[in-house]
Amino acid sequence: MRRVFLFGICLATFSAIGLAGHRGAKVQPVDPPELDGAVVGEVRGVSPSVWAIGPGDSLGATVSDYGTNGSACHNLINYGDGTLSLGRMAALTSDATDRGTHYSYSADGGATWTPLTWIEGTRQGWGNIAQFPDAGGTEVTVAHSGMAACVDAAKGANVWSCGNNGSGGVWPRMATTSPFYVHVVTPDANPPTTIVYEQSADAGVTWSLANPIFTDPGFFPDADAQDIAAFGTNVAIVNAPNPDGVNDMDVLLAISTDNGATWTDQVLDDMPGPGDLPTGQEDYVSDTGVACVYDANGNLHVTWTVFLAIGDATNSPEQFYQIDAPIYYWSEATGTIEVPTGSITDTSIVKPGNLFGNLITQPDIGVDANGNPFILYMQQIGEQDTAGLYLQHIYAVASPDGGTTWNTPVDVTPGAGFNADYHSMADLVDEYVHFTYFSDPLGGNAVRGNHEVIPVAVMYHKVLASDILGTTGVNPVGGVLPDAYQLEQNYPNPFNPTTNIRYSIPNEAFVSLKVYDMIGQEVATLVDGHQSAGNYVANFDATSLANGTYFYTLKADGFSETKKMVLVK
Repeated sequence: MRRVFLFGICLATFSAIGLAGHRGAKVQPVDPPELDGAVVGEVRGVSPSVWAIGPGDSLGATVSDYGTNGSACHNLINYGDGTLSLGRMAALTSDATDRGTHYSYSADGGATWTPLTWIEGTRQGWGNIAQFPDAGGTEVTVAHSGMAACVDAAKGANVWSCGNNGSGGVWPRMATTSPFYVHVVTPDANPPTTIVYEQSADAGVTWSLANPIFTDPGFFPDADAQDIAAFGTNVAIVNAPNPDGVNDMDVLLAISTDNGATWTDQVLDDMPGPGDLPTGQEDYVSDTGVACVYDANGNLHVTWTVFLAIGDATNSPEQFYQIDAPIYYWSEATGTIEVPTGSITDTSIVKPGNLFGNLITQPDIGVDANGNPFILYMQQIGEQDTAGLYLQHIYAVASPDGGTTWNTPVDVTPGAGFNADYHSMADLVDEYVHFTYFSDPLGGNAVRGNHEVIPVAVMYHKVLASDILGTTGVNPVGGVLPDAYQLEQNYPNPFNPTTNIRYSIPNEAFVSLKVYDMIGQEVATLVDGHQSAGNYVANFDATSLANGTYFYTLKADGFSETKKMVLVK
């Protein structure tokens, strides 16, 4: 798919919006001190500052505040029965000697969690967790170095058997199939020379099929730019390397329908390489963020994030940060399409600070029972910390029709004074989107040298899927019939430009839900008519309104309640 614009159009766009305001030249990031992002050198101790707590619940703290170089790891399982398991890279001691996969389990839908505990007992990184589909929730983790595979005695037991059994690749991603197949994709080394698929048929005890993937002579992999998903006997691997000035690095998909024995490749996004992009013409190139998932019907969903590229004097893509860069999505039904973002409003942001990727980067993807995809991604916001580093939040965008159309992105970590980054969402979206992330009072991170070594919160959060879908109008959301009237706080709040208002009515009544400005003038009527007993969500679009404080009032059968919300554009 090509997105090339004439140079004159490019100049007109730059003139209209201001080159410095929207776009900044991409600066190549400096690699962490060790290949896997370890904290090295003098450790200045743990800061006495209180852990930043964004939305959700803190499961503990980590001083290893790094999650990935490009693509999100698989760190959270939603079993769909109220139980969840978390396994993600963390270090609980001030010198990070216990860095590895740390585990926590919830048996009550995320209300309470067991304490974070270190699984491997040896220093590891880039931990991933998955369950074997037909084995009663038996869980497995994979990390590097040495492809450390660990299996729990039972779901939530936290009794692990571990061994270093793989080829020794780095930055692994993992998927599982029945009965005890473990599928792993990993670069062979740092820097990588190829992408390798590895398979274990016995829950990680022994490994086979250590085969290179994407063997075309023009393919050159990048660090941590791959993901994997599996369903039945189907296995999918995606790779989205960032162009290095020498190689043409397209977004590639490899699919096996025989449990990893043979593979078929295809290009999802034909991106420009050296000599491909005439001077001044525009296109997009990968920023290494990619994710994939199979839904319950065996349909594959893929997403990736991009840099803006503008051709230079050698007809090669020169990369730029862009605050309104799209996210890309692919399924067999839709092909490759753009998912608009446009949710960064501070146009002074021109550099990423701690990111390998663009200002909108590191997507992760999950699906609900209807095959609707949900994408979480990390983006910079206008707020800065005390050192002048821009903070980041986690945003979500979803499709109500299987990936054909997409709603307006929502900040799922709203608030001020904290950095939310390195998220990982559960593949299964039920009533909620479940995800984990790091919450930090400072921008950047200690591993990459942006700030001192301090404990940052390991967070779990869940957001109503209906709030992310943002269905236009007013819709019933199911659940137990209420026994009282209730008006909930809108979400998100503050918001820009849409928000959802949930309310409940215990019996059929004439319902009024209206929005007012600060001086009491009505600015919107969301509901004005009879409704049956139930739980509802109303979507409010404030695109035409000015920044400020607004009030919304629910009235029904003698009940009246008003709440405040804030529009920040």
